[in-house]
Amino acid sequence: MTSSRPDLPDPAHPAALGAAGRPGGADDCGGCPTAESPADSEPGSAGPPASVVACPNGPLLVRGNFEIVTPDGVPIPRDRETVALCRCGGSAIKPYCDGTHKLMKFDTTRRRPVPAAVVSRLNAEEEAGSKEQ
Repeated sequence: MTSSRPDLPDPAHPAALGAAGRPGGADDCGGCPTAESPADSEPGSAGPPASVVACPNGPLLVRGNFEIVTPDGVPIPRDRETVALCRCGGSAIKPYCDGTHKLMKFDTTRRRPVPAAVVSRLNAEEEAGSKEQ
């Protein structure tokens, strides 16, 4: 599968992605800490456990020993220990971030309202729990 945007790398070849998962090594996710993988460490090898950092208004940075798979369980290749995963939904190279969150002004500080059905269910569960006590 190739990218629909010619300026972006093919997601099947994450080697073209930078430290934060973006083309050309760009590390610019709004002050989020990133680090290149040590040259002697290979993804999937024994190493530090996985950790996830949610960058403000940006991607999820995932570091350490982890595997990314498709819904069918097929591993998605990666060649570095740290990757940036899209959470804005706009990346042309999903699951990796391509920086589109900046163009669309992705904002993680806005809270979405809780759907009425969820509120009703939670209220009903709370009432049922208080009656049992």
